[in-house]
Amino acid sequence: MIYCFEHFVLDSQSYTLHDDKGVVTIEAQTFDLIVYLIENNQRVVSRDELFDSLWASKVVSDASLSNRINNARKALGDDGRTQSLIKTIHGRGYQFVGIIDDSTAEVKPTIETDHVDPRKLNLSLVSGIAIGVFLLLMVWHVIFNKPQSVVSVVKRPIIAVLPIDVDPSNKNLVILSAAFSDYLTNRLSSTLEMTVLHPETVLTLQQEFDDIWATQRVTNAQYMIKTQVKASSLQDRAQLLVTLYQLQPDNEVSDVNLGTFDFDYPHTAQDLVALFQERRMIIKEVVGLIRPGIEVPFSRVETENIQAYQLVISAHHLQRQDSCPQIKRAEQLLQRALKLDPDFSYAWLQLYDNIHRQVWMCGEKASLLELALNAAYQVDKLTPNRYNSVIQGRSAILVETGRVVQGYQLAYAFYQDKNNQNDIDTNARLAYALRYAGFLNQAESYITKILRLEPQVFSSVPINWTPNTLLYRGNREQYIELLQNNKSLYHRYYLALAHVQQGNNEAARKILTNSLVSKSDDLFARFSRALLAVLNEQPMLARTIVSEIAQQLRVSGSKDGEMTYKLAQLFALSGDLENGLHYFSLSVDQQFFCVAYFLSDPTIMTLRATAEFKPIIERAIESHLAFAQQFGLEPEVSEY
Repeated sequence: MIYCFEHFVLDSQSYTLHDDKGVVTIEAQTFDLIVYLIENNQRVVSRDELFDSLWASKVVSDASLSNRINNARKALGDDGRTQSLIKTIHGRGYQFVGIIDDSTAEVKPTIETDHVDPRKLNLSLVSGIAIGVFLLLMVWHVIFNKPQSVVSVVKRPIIAVLPIDVDPSNKNLVILSAAFSDYLTNRLSSTLEMTVLHPETVLTLQQEFDDIWATQRVTNAQYMIKTQVKASSLQDRAQLLVTLYQLQPDNEVSDVNLGTFDFDYPHTAQDLVALFQERRMIIKEVVGLIRPGIEVPFSRVETENIQAYQLVISAHHLQRQDSCPQIKRAEQLLQRALKLDPDFSYAWLQLYDNIHRQVWMCGEKASLLELALNAAYQVDKLTPNRYNSVIQGRSAILVETGRVVQGYQLAYAFYQDKNNQNDIDTNARLAYALRYAGFLNQAESYITKILRLEPQVFSSVPINWTPNTLLYRGNREQYIELLQNNKSLYHRYYLALAHVQQGNNEAARKILTNSLVSKSDDLFARFSRALLAVLNEQPMLARTIVSEIAQQLRVSGSKDGEMTYKLAQLFALSGDLENGLHYFSLSVDQQFFCVAYFLSDPTIMTLRATAEFKPIIERAIESHLAFAQQFGLEPEVSEY
């Protein structure tokens, strides 16, 4: 259905909204809210009805709906004061009060042959031609504004792998359980076109798993896998008890016992091969029930060195905790594993991820990123096309080392393969490169697509990225809502920054007043301490902390422009304009030229008021325009 009102054209089937300037980027549920209000514009729609329409049986706060209403008004150029399109009917609900052009609605055709006024006929003809030309221009804009943004979105079913029930005092079983969880999640993701929630992601959403129905409601999963691992009565043997739960059409949850799997805890290469065979058998059982007829691809055993395998699994377990000391300890284990078996591809994959984290989370030397790129090369050489995340990771490293053009080229080339266009990592890396280059409208289209594919993506553990595009565009309430379930130090800093930009310093202070923030040496914990000092009116302390971070990044050889821009923000907030301008200029030199954000970011308001700001922003615009020309993109800012 296509609706025209004021200067907007909304297509409910293609999920697009245009105004007279082009595509209006809008979050998925906000779009659904606008459509629902338009479709029921003849009446007032209650808040309860909107909750049922947008969230079905999922429990959410009243603030969630209020945020969607505010975002809808913002997208339509409306606000809570004028209410020219979406009107609040106090005590009852909301109503769409805009005038919808009747000629755009899908109605049964009628033929009138009598009493036709030629003036009305001419007016209708002119109106029809005008609307047709407008729609044609909109289609032309979408098709030829390359690269095309969201191609197609198929909402995928969700399967939740629940945290494994295991005796925490049995170290071997805990490590084995972590390995099984990772394997199960990765293999299901690669075999089924479904969103697979890792157990640690599920933990951020729900803490009690005895109530399967409550778990289903909070995860919105069509399938859930529950596994218990326990020691067998026989020495050095273990048992896996696996149950598959499925949501039925009548909203009841049924269960299928997949059986009990016995295996030896691996001490030899033979034990290891047997364990891999049991894992594959479980995957085949699960896939056979969910998608009968799909063949589970065979993957060779990557190592027969039992010690290397145990080291890698232990390392993976350590680095999922997002703690710098644990991550560094994990690297030592991975290096030992690779000495034992240099052809162990999964070990190289974990080493690549480990080193990347050390640089951007812990502030280690940027030169280590070359080692990460080498690890990625080893993965591709040993197991071609098995781990797509490595390709996307290389794109991120290029972006973070001042090579945003090359990073975008790599990500976009990978996206061109239609098999990758609904891949979360692929869309995320495109959005990442585009936000560095300042194409926030285009980047947000990929974020919107990701949220349609996987609504819980920003609750993922461990952290991989955040949707900073939304923060940079000023969609702070949506940004805060998406990240509120993830309490890592990385997310705490960005959540607090979003509140500061909203002017809600008390909420930011509450987030930052945390024991982890005060004790950790994590880079983002230190950023948080500096921001907290600003909020507590301790500018000298803030400058001292930021100067120490700046020195560490300088010694490490960091070329990450977005990281450098954080220094500029904090120096500006602490009143040190000289250093603020210096690091702002350096961030642009390092290929972070997000011009639209620079012109609207409240944290650098004092920098914008200086004479030195103009030549820096002009350099950023020059880089932005060059990027646009190279890749056929529409510039978002062309002059200052």
